[in-house]
Amino acid sequence: MTSDENRTINKEYWEKNIGRFAGFYDKKSEENIIAPAWLSFLYKTIIFSIEKKFMIDRYNIVSSYIDRNVSAGIRIADVGCGSGIFIKKMLANGAFVYALDYASTAIELVRKSLSEQDLDRVELRQFDILENPIPEVDVVISIGVLTYIADAGKYFDHILPHTKKFFFNFLESCHVLNRIRIMAPLLNVRKISFHNHVQVASELRKRNFKINNIIKLATGFIIEAEVNTK
Repeated sequence: MTSDENRTINKEYWEKNIGRFAGFYDKKSEENIIAPAWLSFLYKTIIFSIEKKFMIDRYNIVSSYIDRNVSAGIRIADVGCGSGIFIKKMLANGAFVYALDYASTAIELVRKSLSEQDLDRVELRQFDILENPIPEVDVVISIGVLTYIADAGKYFDHILPHTKKFFFNFLESCHVLNRIRIMAPLLNVRKISFHNHVQVASELRKRNFKINNIIKLATGFIIEAEVNTK
């Protein structure tokens, strides 16, 4: 399967599932994964409960980053905004937010979750990060996006020249569980892409970004990076 075919499958998947996936943060997920009935049953009865713990950890890590880096007057892009779980926090901190997602259902979920007053400080766009560069901003948060993109170079090219700070995550290709998913594609129920931490660091350095913090989470990492001014 080509990367373009994977992207098409992923877009269709998230158009159907973004609302269900948001349930990870507050209730049992009803996400319908791409898998045979037996594997789907295994995920819903065992794996989802494990993933939920990591999703809560991820939420707390991202919230902490927002509190430390987003304040009044900041312009921030939420690339892959999903259901908009972090947008109200960004708005509460005084930011103007570009809410970007390639699933139209995600954009509508965000729109419905915000008040008219909130929408005055939010620009909603259905947006494919592999096709277009982001607007000029101070900070970019992109959680759960590179995990579905094989071409990390294009992803970084469309983000890094347009921001000073970048906060994102990826799944590590060298992790034993991810190596199993690579070798047994049936187990890769969300058609995830995996990346090597050394290569990710190299891509950032090539674009004059330095890593300030690396946070281990589940089978991957969350990275805090910013423009290297030295």
